[in-house]
Amino acid sequence: PDYNVRANRRIEAGGDPGTGSGASFQVSNDNGVTFAPTGTGGMAPSRFSGQFALSPAFVTDQTVFGMGGAGNAMFRSQDAGKSWGPSDNGLYLQSIRGVAFAPNYSGGSGKLFTVTNAGIYFSSNGGQVWKQAPLPANSDVYALLVSPHFGVDTTGYASGYSGRPAAPLRSTEGSVPYSVFGP
Repeated sequence: PDYNVRANRRIEAGGDPGTGSGASFQVSNDNGVTFAPTGTGGMAPSRFSGQFALSPAFVTDQTVFGMGGAGNAMFRSQDAGKSWGPSDNGLYLQSIRGVAFAPNYSGGSGKLFTVTNAGIYFSSNGGQVWKQAPLPANSDVYALLVSPHFGVDTTGYASGYSGRPAAPLRSTEGSVPYSVFGP
C-alpha cells in the first residue's frame, strides 16, 4: 500500500532468465524493464521452482525463501538472494506449494508456515527448523492462510482435500492440530 514507484524501482521475481540454466531469483532496478539473476550460490537453478516469498521485514532483514520443486524442499537467502542455503531441517525434501508468514513474524515471532505435498509444516525460528502439523486422515493441502490477528487468536486456515473435495481446515492453536470445519 505504501509502494512508491518513483522512490523504489526495485522488483523481485522468480523465473528462467532464458539462458537454459533453469529458474533463478531475479531483480530489476528499473521497474521491470530488465531483470538479472541475483546469484545462486548454494542453490542449483534446477532445484528452484521459480516461486519465492519475501520476509515481511525484507527491507531490513533481506530474507528470501526460495521454494524447491520436485522434492527439493526450501532454501533461504539472508542477503537479498545473492547466496542461498538450505532451510529444510524437518521438511525432508518435500515439494513446496506455498509459504505464509505470521503477521508478527518481523516483530520477533519468526513464525511461518509452508504447505508441501506431505502437509503443513511450521517454523518458530525463521525457517531454520520445521515441524509437521497434524492433519485429518487423507488430507492433501494446497493453500494456507494465517489470521491477520494471529498474535492474538493463533488461527490458521487451509484448503485442499480431506476425504471430500475442498474441505476447509482450521487450527485455533497456533500450529496444531488442523481439523475440518464448515458445511
